[in-house]
Amino acid sequence: MSPYAVDESAVQVLVNGLPAACLHCTPQHLEEMALGWLLGEGFVADFEDVEEIEADMVLRTVSVRATATSLSRPADRAGSHGSCERWPSVADIPPETSRTPAELGQLVSDPARLRPLFKAMFDRAILREAGGGIHTGALVHAGEVRLVIEDVGRHNLVDKIVGHAVRGGISLPDSLILLSARISGAIALKLWRTGVPAVATISVPSTMATDIASRCGITIVGRSLKQSPLHYPVTG
Repeated sequence: MSPYAVDESAVQVLVNGLPAACLHCTPQHLEEMALGWLLGEGFVADFEDVEEIEADMVLRTVSVRATATSLSRPADRAGSHGSCERWPSVADIPPETSRTPAELGQLVSDPARLRPLFKAMFDRAILREAGGGIHTGALVHAGEVRLVIEDVGRHNLVDKIVGHAVRGGISLPDSLILLSARISGAIALKLWRTGVPAVATISVPSTMATDIASRCGITIVGRSLKQSPLHYPVTG
């Protein structure tokens, strides 16, 4: 029996014919990943700005045509996840009141309500069950797990979830994202840019993520499957 190895590919995102990013990912849901990346990284402000998007599974590319006036950053400044040049400082992010709707507030405050959602997510995690070595994420809307995504990269998870939600007409400001991975500052910025008000993980957030969450009114729940989950921003 051959040893298990999780699939990983380098996928290039082209915007109006120019290279914008090379994302190392599980080669599935590539169009959704590119769309979520564009929105989450601030390349475009709205789905309506994207005129066409097409993945080539052979060449491992995703070609995007967007309205020229919608592009907020030139492609030659873009890179893969984690480039400090592309990150605003926390001080540059305008302070906002909490965006968590009442229904989501009740959901994330009660671990007994989060646990069955994580169970539903992991029950549908085919690659995780097959051999591990992969991150899992889900979109919760109207109290139900609407989609489950698996990827070798945790940032790709958020991109793919956002892309699927936007394409499917699901309101991100009324949704919760579940993750199996640590929440980084880059992920928190994606949530801020795309309007996602809350995220829960079985891991923990980084200090930069909690700073951004506090600044932007994003609710983060860490160690969600423990008896006493961690809530950020810390109140009271």
